[in-house]
Amino acid sequence: MQTLLFVFFNIFVLASAHSWVACTDYRIQNSAQVNVFADSQCKGYGRSWSQCCENTPFGLDRGYNYQPSGGKLCRNPLNTANGYNAAYSATSPMAKYAPGQQVCLAWAPKNHVAATCNNPNIPDNGMELYMSGPNPTADAASVNQMRKIADWGKNPSANAYKGFQYCPQFCSNPDKATCTGCFYVPTDAVVGAVYTFVWTWEFNAPTDQYSTCWEAQIVAAPQGTTANLPSGYPNVAGTGKTPTPIPLPPITNPATSRATPATSAPAVTSTPGTNSCAARYQCQQYSRDYNYVDCVNGVCTCLATFDGSATANDICRCGKAGVVWTGSGPMCLAQGQCVGDYNGVGCSGKCNNIVNGVGTC
Repeated sequence: MQTLLFVFFNIFVLASAHSWVACTDYRIQNSAQVNVFADSQCKGYGRSWSQCCENTPFGLDRGYNYQPSGGKLCRNPLNTANGYNAAYSATSPMAKYAPGQQVCLAWAPKNHVAATCNNPNIPDNGMELYMSGPNPTADAASVNQMRKIADWGKNPSANAYKGFQYCPQFCSNPDKATCTGCFYVPTDAVVGAVYTFVWTWEFNAPTDQYSTCWEAQIVAAPQGTTANLPSGYPNVAGTGKTPTPIPLPPITNPATSRATPATSAPAVTSTPGTNSCAARYQCQQYSRDYNYVDCVNGVCTCLATFDGSATANDICRCGKAGVVWTGSGPMCLAQGQCVGDYNGVGCSGKCNNIVNGVGTC
């Protein structure tokens, strides 16, 4: 069933390798769990996670990322006909929060952190968390109809590691490093009620928004061992209880770039009507995704496996079955192709017959 579902999502959902919340209740106990995701500490999951992503490695693309459009805020619309728990499972349960409880979320960066080891010009336009009223029967049409309960702000610059980009070990694994952020559940949340939570992240611009939705039941007191953040943990939003930031981790092996860094040279824009460039970030207008294009010899150019000519009328895109990520960046693959074990389109097992980095499964 997992394989069939994987095929379904990769045929009908173009995986753009943007991020999503992988854990809605991450019970961090020490610095090691900030740096590397610990599955045993995840006590809550996103809505319908069990239908696509259960028992998969942290950060593996399975089409769970989603951009709200057409009044549809969530990837999987809320359906309470069979109760809230119908969208969850025993191994991917709905979260349980207590009023005033500190809760942490976890996600993977998918290469979207501004760092000199990768690309210092990766944009970020904010990350927020919204909450519905008690016992909703349908999703809001937009977050403007919900209550904002946390705002982590924007990452200000390269190597700052703030907000969405708080991923201390990013340079060791730009695609699947562990990123975390914490918030406080409002103290007026009604015990016994269920609420919908919507996480949003704005990438290239405030309108370039991604969302993850989930439910949480409100209980009188926290269940089990709650998050116990290491001293100085910096990425807490919500009520002004943010601890004093600690020094950032050193950049690991900056010489081994996993994507062509944009130059810091000329702060000029592309010439109107052309796709000329002086730096990679100037090419993002000619691509469906910032990572599908590069500035090569002064001209915006689509990466080798992608379609398009990096022009306004022919933007870079993946016209095949889906996009997967390697240590050096994204690749556009046909159905049944892979770039490594458990990393392909339409398969979830071994990758065989690899030629020039691409195999079949």
